[in-house]
Amino acid sequence: MTESTAKPQASVLAKPRAPAKATNGVSGRGGRGTQAGGSGGTLVRDAVFLRYYNEMIEAIRSHWVWVGSASAELSVTVRFSIAPDGTIVGVKRTSSSGNPHFDQSVENAIRSVGHLSPPPAKYRRDFADVELLFRASDLTRR
Repeated sequence: MTESTAKPQASVLAKPRAPAKATNGVSGRGGRGTQAGGSGGTLVRDAVFLRYYNEMIEAIRSHWVWVGSASAELSVTVRFSIAPDGTIVGVKRTSSSGNPHFDQSVENAIRSVGHLSPPPAKYRRDFADVELLFRASDLTRR
């Protein structure tokens, strides 16, 4: 088996206002009371939000190592919070892929990031509740 890392792909729903589509692999949502629409649905706020969101995704992606098949039909959903100081807390799996090793690889990636820069003040509530979907098919070979 070869090691794989996630592509820098993501989407988010954060406090819905006006939908915009993005299909970028790891998908998710930030913000309280939001619902993930379709696969890859994204609500974009502004460049400040996107910059921070992309920083978060890239940090997780750079720590995500899966020693297994990238072609497997595996996906896991993980929820966590980013504290006002940027600390990642409360990492918890909300749905399993059925493969405990895959699930753990995602949780380990998020936990190993540990700390990001503080979220932008106007988006702290959005990043206080983040849920991301990780798929093995979003991985690329090293």
